[in-house]
Amino acid sequence: MNNHGQRPADIAFAAGFPEIADILERYTAQWPNASVDMTSLAGASKTTATPRPSALSKMAETFGELEMVLTGLNLPHMIPIFEQHQVTFEIFLRLTEKDLENMNITAVGERKTILHAIKDINKKEWQTSSLPNVALNTQMT
Repeated sequence: MNNHGQRPADIAFAAGFPEIADILERYTAQWPNASVDMTSLAGASKTTATPRPSALSKMAETFGELEMVLTGLNLPHMIPIFEQHQVTFEIFLRLTEKDLENMNITAVGERKTILHAIKDINKKEWQTSSLPNVALNTQMT
């Protein structure tokens, strides 16, 4: 799971990849505590596939929302640029084309992809599940 309690299958499904989500679900049902071993996903027999931690699974543990969005947009190479400029997910949601230009993101296609994603995220309907949990015995002033 990532920092927000999302499993890889949840992220794949939410990003519009139900087939990949299904593969991940089947894999985790087979080995619930294992990291993804690509040979077993490709159809190798259960006896030859040995689940082992991968660099990708270790990296996924440290990914937050911003990294997940950039990876989902097929722009993982942009993650260091956003880290260098200390852009959080909240800041990311308010970026403009001028901001991206100031960050030295010169490829028009990449800027356009990022701006469309920001627009789509901002216009998504809010859900009750996105509200924080508040303890019932907590006094608020």
